[in-house]
Amino acid sequence: MSIYDEREVSNILKYYFTDKFTKAQLNDDEYVALEITKDIQRFKNHEPYQYIVEKAFFYNRLFYVDRRVLIPRPETEELVSLVLDHLERQSPEKINLLDIGSGSGCIGLTIALESQNQSNISVALLDLSEEALQVVQTNSKMHNLTPLILQMDFLDQRQWDNIPKSDIIVSNPPYIDHSEKNSMEANVLEHEPSIALFADPPILFYEAIARFAAYQNVRSKIFCECNPIYIKETFKVFEENGCKEIEIRKDLQGKDRFICATYTPELTL
Repeated sequence: MSIYDEREVSNILKYYFTDKFTKAQLNDDEYVALEITKDIQRFKNHEPYQYIVEKAFFYNRLFYVDRRVLIPRPETEELVSLVLDHLERQSPEKINLLDIGSGSGCIGLTIALESQNQSNISVALLDLSEEALQVVQTNSKMHNLTPLILQMDFLDQRQWDNIPKSDIIVSNPPYIDHSEKNSMEANVLEHEPSIALFADPPILFYEAIARFAAYQNVRSKIFCECNPIYIKETFKVFEENGCKEIEIRKDLQGKDRFICATYTPELTL
């Protein structure tokens, strides 16, 4: 799960000087040199460069990020593409989209921005972390969007009545097992929020998402980024909770990374 993507490094660094320093500060060579030295040391200490410059590219747009949220990965861009491909095949009616575990908000906000019928899509961004939702607010203002922002513990079913009925559910939830720590990079373990990385068990959030789809009892399409190691268990969770048309999709690296599913309420006579 590398966060260093060569395609964006050269692009993102050009924002370093323009955003970090005022014009007056840029004229103070000693001050600039000191600040750059500090940031170089942060980088040497394995801190991701996205946190240092407080910027990350996602789907060809800049988003604000800091240590309160995960840094968006290229695989998650593929998750967004799956949702957008689905939206292109839909009639231009009003659609309610729910992004569960939104983090920086890059998934839900990007879908809203990229949707061909932007005026017909309503986005709700849900996260447990108040700090993460502060980042969502920053990114919403940056991109001139006004999503519904929900702070709640999604694993607590008693709070589900406070969530709008959703036609599309998208999520990149915590899905890493603690046993995988030994294979992870130091820059991730030491700097990114563990609450957004690890789940015990790794299918914990998928069980909640599948149950929520049944609980809200409307036809909904579900798109999730998943841990390839537990893809079979994740598939089974959606199957056991009444979802249909369940598909496993591979990422560009050939890993079983995504699940798409449909929940349709049963007709009662």
